[in-house]
Amino acid sequence: MKTVATALVLLLLGIAASAWAQGDAAKGKAIVEKKKCAVCHKAGSKEGKPMEELAGTHNDAHLKGSITDPKKFIKPDIKMPAAKLSDQELQDVIAYLRSIAKK
Repeated sequence: MKTVATALVLLLLGIAASAWAQGDAAKGKAIVEKKKCAVCHKAGSKEGKPMEELAGTHNDAHLKGSITDPKKFIKPDIKMPAAKLSDQELQDVIAYLRSIAKK
């Protein structure tokens, strides 16, 4: 019985983690546009790398950290402001970045 209960708990945790890890690229695009990220993150910009390049070269944890705490994850003197986003909004933004990533 204990094994069955443990298996059910692990299954539910796996389902919850999987659902959390999936974002909506369309919602992420809307967030990126609202925050005006492309002002600095576009081709030819001296302020930031293009979004298409960032998503193709960094894992989700790095992207999350860079978005929410750029001074820690990128460099202390960066001009990029920290974005205040919910976990779901972060997942949506990352899903959008993954959808436009250059590989």
